[in-house]
Amino acid sequence: MDRHEGPFRLTLAGRRLVNASLYLGGSLLVVAVFLFTHHMVRRLSHEVSTTSSVLARFCAQASLPATSNPQLRSMLGEVIESIDFPIVITDTTGTPRAWRGLDIPNDDASVPSESIDSLEAGLAISPRVRMRLDAVRVHLADMDKRNVPIAMEQPTTHRVVGHVHYGEPPVLRKLRWMPFLAVGGTGLLLLL
Repeated sequence: MDRHEGPFRLTLAGRRLVNASLYLGGSLLVVAVFLFTHHMVRRLSHEVSTTSSVLARFCAQASLPATSNPQLRSMLGEVIESIDFPIVITDTTGTPRAWRGLDIPNDDASVPSESIDSLEAGLAISPRVRMRLDAVRVHLADMDKRNVPIAMEQPTTHRVVGHVHYGEPPVLRKLRWMPFLAVGGTGLLLLL
């Protein structure tokens, strides 16, 4: 029996119809993935912004000078610990006071509060601590390019006591690759 005969024989027109259907289906899939991903990226960006704004209000209530109080600093640390995106809290001079989601240690052994206070007072600090704070400032500049820092204002006086700087969570960066993966997958499907 000839391989072109039988119940599953496709004519040239039939093959073109199958190819056109695959192309249309793949295109619809790419558009659907793109729209879904775009919606999720916008929603996640909004959630990060909202969380940062709430954190800024919380920090303003607690007042930034309270970060030198061990109990309040511990409480602030617990709040920051639950956040899954890069965040830095600075005082009014732009000195980083607390951070999360960076590749820089943020514990009292690595960057003691006293060293940050000494820096703010214009006193010398250890080169190791200065290097860590400078590394945090590099991240700050990148975060501020993407998101406007949120001022921490005391509710009654509206006096700015610091700023919350924030970046994107890692999952958001991964989501942005989804449309490209969908296009690539559709391209492979069409080559078959």
